[in-house]
Formats: sequence, C-alpha cells, structure tokens
Amino acid sequence: MAIRISPDIAGIVPYSPGKPIEEVERELGITGSIKLASNENPRGPSPKALAVLSEAAKTVNRYPDGGATTCATLWRSGGRWRRTRSSSATGLTKSSCC
Repeated sequence: MAIRISPDIAGIVPYSPGKPIEEVERELGITGSIKLASNENPRGPSPKALAVLSEAAKTVNRYPDGGATTCATLWRSGGRWRRTRSSSATGLTKSSCC
C-alpha cells in the first residue's frame, strides 16, 4: 500500500543548518564569536514575555485541559480554526480531534 503525502507536507523545504562558527570566523578573519540560533536573542527575553511566564508559572503544577475545551468551543462556534485541520494532544495518553 502506497503512502499518500499531502502536497502541503511534501512541499516543505527541509531545514538547512547554518555554517559552523569556526568556518564563519575563518571566512571573516575574526575570533571570539558567539553563535546564536535563529530563534535566540542576545538581549534575553522581553519584559512582557517574563511577565506572562511569571503568571503562567503559578499553574504549572496542574494538568492541562485534556479535552481542549477552549479550542473545542471555538471550533463548534465557527471560531478562528477550521475544524478539519485541527487536533490537540496532552502528552502520550490522549489526543482529541473536534
């Protein structure tokens, strides 16, 4: 049985890693560089992000909503997400599609 892959998935370009820092330093004739990934920030997290994280930290001792109630309510009410393209999961034990 052949596996069918969605054109949307098949069209994703694989990640292409950047050059090693040693190679960049050689090319530019510099030393002592610090390499950051594309999603890293040399200035640290923003004060807004820290405030949100601080608030969210108050509930990390609780399990998430396994039924994705907020999302399911949005899906049923014609919210932002299209029901046919959405799913939720809370770890290895449960997955819900609404």
